[in-house]
Formats: sequence, structure tokens, C-alpha cells
Amino acid sequence: MQIYGIAQARDKCYALATALSYWVFKCRDRRTSPAMGTKTWTYLESSIRNSAEVSTTLEEYLQQISDKLKSHLRPAVLTGIIQPQQRIIRLNADGSEIQELEGDQDALFMGWHDLLDDIAPDGFTEWDVLELCRSKASIIQVLCRLRFEDDRLLGQDTPEEFIEVEATNA
Repeated sequence: MQIYGIAQARDKCYALATALSYWVFKCRDRRTSPAMGTKTWTYLESSIRNSAEVSTTLEEYLQQISDKLKSHLRPAVLTGIIQPQQRIIRLNADGSEIQELEGDQDALFMGWHDLLDDIAPDGFTEWDVLELCRSKASIIQVLCRLRFEDDRLLGQDTPEEFIEVEATNA
């Protein structure tokens, strides 16, 4: 069962901490971010822990870790993590008919603050998410890595297309 697009999370608090951390990781500038190469996962883990330790809110955490990873957060990337594109297909038991089912039309993702409202009924707060990032950074990093490997297997780890613009003096 996936929670917020994270298949291996044990509860919504772990899933939210991982989804937000993975969002920042996925939005990093692949040319300038220190979270590249052989030390990628070690750097991510220390960035998660260090960013959470100096933060009192999730906004501060996201800003801190974005600065460390040189990330430019894009809401569409978070939506893709939380609600990955899926096709649901139903096959009759006798194999006679295949139907594609409509996805859940009510599952509209507005922003990451909505996720805080979603974890509240389970007894979690933003402080619980920050505490997980502080005390369980290694687990959050592993969950991010597992999601990264899943994305890579599905061919979804390609960076967003962008246009490079070079400024010249005329």
C-alpha cells in the first residue's frame, strides 16, 4: 500500500517526511547540487538531519534542505510523487473483457499543507514530521532512495526538460 506515493512507509508521518524530502531531492539542480555522485545518499541523509535540527516549522525545513541541495521546488513534481500517474485496468475472470477504470476524480492535490490536514486525524502534527527527520534521517533517506529506484525502474527519473538561456552583452 502506498501512502503519499511512498510504498514502504509504515505510517502517514513517515510517508509525509519522505515525500517532502524526496520532493526537494528530485527538484535539485543536477549540475550544481552536492547531492550527486558517490556521496549522494550520505549527503541527503545529513541534509535531512541538519535541516530538521535548525527548523521549527516544515516551511523552514523545506527552505533549509532546498538551500543545501540547491533545489528549485516545483509543485507539479510534488503532485507527481504524491499521486503518480496510474492506470487501473479490470479484467473479467474469464478473460472476455478488459476495461480501463477512471481514476479517483475526487483526489485533487492542492498543496503540501493539505497533507498536514490529512495526517492530523491519525494524531500526527508537523512537529512529528520534523522530529522524524531529526531522529530517523537514515530511514527517511532509505525510503527516498527506494522511491528513487522505483522511479528509475519506471523510467521516471529523467530531469524535467528546460531551455538554457545564455545572456550576452550586445
